[in-house]
Amino acid sequence: MWLLALNVTLIMQISSAFLAQSMAVLGPTLTDAAGVAPERIGYLSALISLGTLWFLASGHVLLARWGSVRVLQLGGVLGAVAVLLALSGSWSAMSVAALGMGLAYGPAPPAGSDILMRHAPRERRALIFSIKQAGAPFGSAAAGLMLPAIAAVWGWRWALVATAAVSALSSVLVEPWRATIDVERRAGGHRAVLAELFSPRAVILPFRVIAARRGLLWLSCTGFSFACVQGCLFSFYDTYLTSLGVSLAAAGTAFAVLQAVGMVARVAMGFLADRMGSAIYTLILLGAGSSLAAVLAAALSFALPWPLVLAVSGVIGFIGVSWNGVFLAEVARLAPEGRVGEVTSGATLLTFLGYVVGPAAFSELVPLLGGYGACFLAVAVLPLISAAVLQRIRALSEEPAR
Repeated sequence: MWLLALNVTLIMQISSAFLAQSMAVLGPTLTDAAGVAPERIGYLSALISLGTLWFLASGHVLLARWGSVRVLQLGGVLGAVAVLLALSGSWSAMSVAALGMGLAYGPAPPAGSDILMRHAPRERRALIFSIKQAGAPFGSAAAGLMLPAIAAVWGWRWALVATAAVSALSSVLVEPWRATIDVERRAGGHRAVLAELFSPRAVILPFRVIAARRGLLWLSCTGFSFACVQGCLFSFYDTYLTSLGVSLAAAGTAFAVLQAVGMVARVAMGFLADRMGSAIYTLILLGAGSSLAAVLAAALSFALPWPLVLAVSGVIGFIGVSWNGVFLAEVARLAPEGRVGEVTSGATLLTFLGYVVGPAAFSELVPLLGGYGACFLAVAVLPLISAAVLQRIRALSEEPAR
């Protein structure tokens, strides 16, 4: 049963990541079509994260009523519709599309955690969560390879159509297993669900559950710093490389290498956390790695041999984007019984604030600091703060013995 649950969550994670990264990998083409500066792509990334925040704040109420798989399917359909809005080429339409795409991505963290927490064996939970999260860099790598190539041959609009097709198809693929997994649902009408969806109580509930456990609260806050670095890397990597003189297709290849290595690294870090018996200690190491990844990004130059650029991209992927699965597994472990969905929503909401604030601030800092490299150095400080906080939690024995 856990293999079935993992397959469903992995398929939806891959398609959600493909959707969420589509605008970033097409960034220079989209901003050129809309007639805005290249660094404005950071605002679209921030809007995607903002849409995700809205779902994480109150959309968790849908999981218990409709079932986690059904909510994931609805997200896939919504994402397909949203991305098609950007076909007009106007910046306003792209902004609305980005917000809808973020809302469509929102179910992936809480629904995936809810499904896996119910079915994953305890002794392999960090590894299984990390395998599921490896779907994110896999989907992102696929977007980095496919979409620039489609845009180069048929134009950026067909690349967006392909994105919509992937999002919608994933919802169809998991339908045969929905009834088997979505057996734990509460009765209730659609009117009651919609009332809860827009109620202040639904927004506050995840934070109340998180605040009840100090270790869980601090762990959730550290996700913000990790997300700032990862959000900036994902949002600006292609645009950054093209600003150095690299073609969009080559930049997409480097981005795909980063994501592909990150996919392997997420599984490796989940395995490492299980073997060490401490997700907190693993996250401390990854905090240092995330900071180093930002420094390596700042050091990139067109003067470097292309194989070396690809190698550096792989290193960045291994140490900078491999923390998510371990983080979510630890959040789920600390969650009270039966509250994994709400806790994951709250913790991921705080994390996604980093995906909003990081790229938006980065966009503003590029002209102020004189380029992308200086901005990457600035955000490198944040995960070091998180590593210090996690070390303090570990020293105070906030993490129970396993």
